Amino acid sequence: AVFPDYSKCLVEPFEISRNWKRLGGYDPGFRDGVANPIAAIDPTDGVIYVYDDYYVTEMPVSYHAGNVMRRTKGLEFLMPIQADPSVKKRNERDGRTYQNYFYKLTKIFLEPGNNDILYGIEKVRDYMQQGKLKFFNNLENLKNEAKKYKYPEDKTKNTNEKPMDKHNHLWDAIRYMI
Repeated sequence: AVFPDYSKCLVEPFEISRNWKRLGGYDPGFRDGVANPIAAIDPTDGVIYVYDDYYVTEMPVSYHAGNVMRRTKGLEFLMPIQADPSVKKRNERDGRTYQNYFYKLTKIFLEPGNNDILYGIEKVRDYMQQGKLKFFNNLENLKNEAKKYKYPEDKTKNTNEKPMDKHNHLWDAIRYMI
């Protein structure tokens, strides 16, 4: 597994104060789905609690835009939602980007995140190991991905140590967020 210590970072859900600053990640997709985890930062100790694991497949951007607006309304974010850098790619037909279209629908800016996979995974692992990243234990989508997000079995063909590009959408969004 990419995050073998994930289960050590699970906590019982609790009510999060509305004044805690939030972090968000965003990984767009259609068949693979849109992932948009939301986390809150405890201002007393800096621990980040991932409390929402939105993951929906085969719905249009407008559907996700509405859900993101409802889930984030009135919350203060530390920084813009960090997204897969692909949100900046231009559509060949009209020259618009996913980022621009999403902003038009929501007035929420998706900032392209750092997509260095190895660095991002190590940073998430470090936060987990240091006790600075926790996950509510009722996040079924995240639990499911944590079990399935793995490295290829044949190490001789995976000399760059990259995990398989499957079952990783929430984890990619968490990587951007962290």
